[in-house]
Amino acid sequence: MGSVQDFVKAYYEAQTYLDDHDVEKATASYKELLGLYEDIKTEGTEQDKAVAHEQICKLYYKLQQPTRSVAPYFAAGLLVVLLSFVAVVQPSIVGLPIFPETIYQDVNVATSRTGFLNVTLEGIPTSIRLKGAGQGKVYLVQGKNLIKVWEGGPGYECVDSCVIDGIDTNKVVLLIEPKGGQLKLEKVKYTARPLPNHVPAWTGTKTTFAAPFSLNLSDLFQDEDGDDLVFLSSKQAGLVVSIENDMLSVSAEEPGERQITVYASDLKGVTRIPLTVTAE
Repeated sequence: MGSVQDFVKAYYEAQTYLDDHDVEKATASYKELLGLYEDIKTEGTEQDKAVAHEQICKLYYKLQQPTRSVAPYFAAGLLVVLLSFVAVVQPSIVGLPIFPETIYQDVNVATSRTGFLNVTLEGIPTSIRLKGAGQGKVYLVQGKNLIKVWEGGPGYECVDSCVIDGIDTNKVVLLIEPKGGQLKLEKVKYTARPLPNHVPAWTGTKTTFAAPFSLNLSDLFQDEDGDDLVFLSSKQAGLVVSIENDMLSVSAEEPGERQITVYASDLKGVTRIPLTVTAE
């Protein structure tokens, strides 16, 4: 029971630090959390393992959705921490998975006419619930089929859309059929699978540089999905390393050959590239 109680405590601490954007304390909590998770996987019951895994997944997902809870550089920093603990480190590219969670999204549409509504979701839906007011029905259009989602029930309603299979896009079409007046859709609540993601790709032609030097990292990494990138770098004794915006600057305090690691993140995955720094 000790591991489970400690896990719960570390989980809520990590969540609090995420909300407060406290990098140092959040990093320490995550290290503790991931270690406790490994203990639960080894010694815990099946229920403990399932619950712990779910909570880990939720936090991973929040790290990769910075507009909801964390600033971009903070999220990228924690992705690097997670990378060092839970991914098999390769000398080239390593990515992190995205995990699903329940998402709420505004719709705010009112109509008294039958018609179609295009909605772009944040992931590929596996369930859809709608919250609205008025009389009528709303269907999810899936090919030639209509899946009934809402028919005037209270709260968030899913008639036949509580579990959805066969959708491979985040762009869905709803058919709205008001009855006897205006039908208003307020929000959609859904679970989702992530959209396919490509981690940033290193496009540089060399990885050995003589200090001092500066590199514009936005010229050396490309993201196939067009995502904005955040850059981080490790430090090394004998070197002065800094990143300002996209510019990496390195100078040497003493001669020799040393290595640093540059990280590029689209806040969904991380690419790590080791650089060799020489100084005479």
